[in-house]
Amino acid sequence: SSTAMGAAAAAAAEAERKDSGTVVERRVDAQGTATGYGSDSGGYSADDVPIWMTLEEYLSYSSRQSDDCPLYIFDDMFLDSDVGRPLAASFRAPSCFDQDFMSALGGERPPHRWLLIGAGRAGTVLHIDPLETSAWNTLVSGHKRWVLFPPSVEGRQLMPGGCGSGEHLQALEELSDLGDSASHWLHKCYPHIDASVGECIDFVQAPGETVYVPSGWWHNVVNLDFTVAVTENFVGEPNLRSSFAAMSATDPEAAERWRLGMQARPELRRFAARLDTCT
Repeated sequence: SSTAMGAAAAAAAEAERKDSGTVVERRVDAQGTATGYGSDSGGYSADDVPIWMTLEEYLSYSSRQSDDCPLYIFDDMFLDSDVGRPLAASFRAPSCFDQDFMSALGGERPPHRWLLIGAGRAGTVLHIDPLETSAWNTLVSGHKRWVLFPPSVEGRQLMPGGCGSGEHLQALEELSDLGDSASHWLHKCYPHIDASVGECIDFVQAPGETVYVPSGWWHNVVNLDFTVAVTENFVGEPNLRSSFAAMSATDPEAAERWRLGMQARPELRRFAARLDTCT
């Protein structure tokens, strides 16, 4: 429940505050501009460098910052650490999303679970989750604005070069960090997307609500105020073949380990048999 998560989060935060050796990580580019974590390639930029700070330092930063693109904790290790386990034990995946075939990779699976703590205006810029995974995101506190587009929409229709023309397009091109800022995309690009793109899903997520992002869907997420959330990427039956094909294309050896891991589990064996034709 959100109450249990809030209590566990407070306990974890206090434990981390007392532990000077525990830090949180946020990647920024070499010029110090915050970068988004999500991308359709699923990777970090070669120019990214880590910035380390304690949670107490981040909370202080969040309360006084006025950045267009604030630093954002997007931590894939905390929930599995000694300090973070009380928080991880206070929640589980919603029962409708408990099917996760990629769990057969065990400790070799790519990062898939994150603790998100972010100030207002921080967020994840427009992207598709990697490896054709789906995702769920549960908000503990604060509010997030989501904008989602279906897989039928091409990325070029949603990014700066396809958001306008003339003076507006020139202004967009001058915003060198637009591609890294969910807030900039929301305010400078989104209003000018051509009507031919069709309808999107635009809404505000409130505390205690869970958002489901199907595989292949574009999404841009902006914190409207200080937020705490947890999110997981997963692979269910609907996107198993497409996710396996995506992994086979990028890392064939990992894909084969995944197939063998599923084959070794009796309850997944019949699903593993369907993957033989994907390679």
